[in-house]
Parts: sequence; C-alpha cells; structure tokens
Amino acid sequence: MRPLRILGWVLLAGAVVALVPDILRSARAGTIDTQPIGAMWYALSPGSLIRAQAWVQAFIDPAVWNRGIFPLLTMPAWVPTGFLGVVFLLITRRRAHRH
Repeated sequence: MRPLRILGWVLLAGAVVALVPDILRSARAGTIDTQPIGAMWYALSPGSLIRAQAWVQAFIDPAVWNRGIFPLLTMPAWVPTGFLGVVFLLITRRRAHRH
C-alpha cells in the first residue's frame, strides 16, 4: 500500500502544480482560463498522444476513446490528477485502532 500512498501524494502535488498557472492565467485574463490535460500531454509528447488514440481506437473500440478518454483529456489538468491523488490517499489512509 505504501507505493500507492506515495503515488497519491505525487498526484496531489502535480494537481497543485497544474492549478497554480491556471489560477494566475485566470486572474490575469479576468475569466476562467484552464489548461486541459490533453493539451499538456500534447505539448510534452504529441506522438505518444496520437499513438495512444490510434491504439485505443484500433484495438479496443473507438467509442472508448470518444466517450471515455477524450472527455477526460478536455478537463483541466488538475481535476483528474487531484481526483486520483485523493482516491489513492483515501484507499491507503491509516485507520485509528479501536480499543
């Protein structure tokens, strides 16, 4: 469980790192301006995003990409990252011993 707990903290930290520029950009623009996780992925490694899409559509089902993965990629980067971080931290939390 320890690796999942560490992963949870890393994901939560990543969400904060992704949230700060969104807040600054939004404050500067005077409106909500967020960076989708798909745009960040494309900026870091466009080929891997394109290969992932092609693989899912060819070997699983195009509907999985269109109705499942694509909507996630349009979310602000901190939303799915933070959500997964919180989930991992909740699953691995230490429970108080009852006497």
